[in-house]
Formats: sequence, C-alpha cells, structure tokens
Amino acid sequence: MMRIATTQVWVADQNEALDFYTKKLGMEVRSDVTLPEMGDFRWLTVGPPGQEDVAITLMAIPGPRSWTPKPPSRSGT
Repeated sequence: MMRIATTQVWVADQNEALDFYTKKLGMEVRSDVTLPEMGDFRWLTVGPPGQEDVAITLMAIPGPRSWTPKPPSRSGT
C-alpha cells in the first residue's frame, strides 16, 4: 500500500497559511525553523493531530509578491 507522508504547498504568505492550516483546518505545527545563514529561510510544516508521520511543508514562493489578492466577489450585489 502506498502512503503519502510529506508534501509541499507553495504559499504567498507563510503566516497567513499557518493561521489557515492551524486555526481553520485544525492542524498542528510540526516544525517552524528560521535559518539566518540561508537568508532567513523558514522551514514550516504542519500536520493533522494524531498522524505524526504526515507533514505538509508550507513553502514560501521566492521573491517579492507580484500580485495583490482580490477580495471575494459578492454574487447578487
């Protein structure tokens, strides 16, 4: 049987992603490490409670943000 233990998700903002995955989806932080020797690279992983062998890496998209998220559209207005 095949199982996925680790996956990577590209995110525009690691703090926003961390809030979403922990507060909205109920996941827990597996690791949150900033490496100054690598230009303040942040290694951030989360996973579902009770499944220690599963980790989702929230990887920051490199470079400056080149777009601004649009607010959700309101249908019928």
